[in-house]
Amino acid sequence: GFKMSQVNLKHNRYGAGTYFARDPRLAHWFIRDCRGRNDTTFQLILARVVVGKCARRPAIKHQKILLKKSSREPPAGFHSITSSDEPGREIVVFPGSPGTPSYPAYIVSYTT
Repeated sequence: GFKMSQVNLKHNRYGAGTYFARDPRLAHWFIRDCRGRNDTTFQLILARVVVGKCARRPAIKHQKILLKKSSREPPAGFHSITSSDEPGREIVVFPGSPGTPSYPAYIVSYTT
C-alpha cells in the first residue's frame, strides 16, 4: 500500500493524504521538474483504490492548515475527500485510515 510517512506536507490542496486522479494527464502535470521535456520516459502507477463515502472539501489556502490533525484524516463518517469545485477529478485517501485501502496494481512506462 501507500504509507503516511511519504505524504507531502507542502503542496497538498485537500489534505495530507495520498492523491489519486482518474485522468493520467493530471498526474503527469505534477512532475514539475520535467515539464516540456521531450523523449523522456516516465512511469505512472495505476492503483486500485476503495474510495468509500467521499466528502467534498474546498482547497486549503495556507500550508499551516495542512499540519492540523483535521487535514490528515477524512471528516467523521467519510472515508476519503475530493475537491468541492471539481468532484472526482482527484481523490484523497489517508493511509492508515480504516476503510480506505489502496495499493499499486500496475506500473506503466511511457515516453513523451
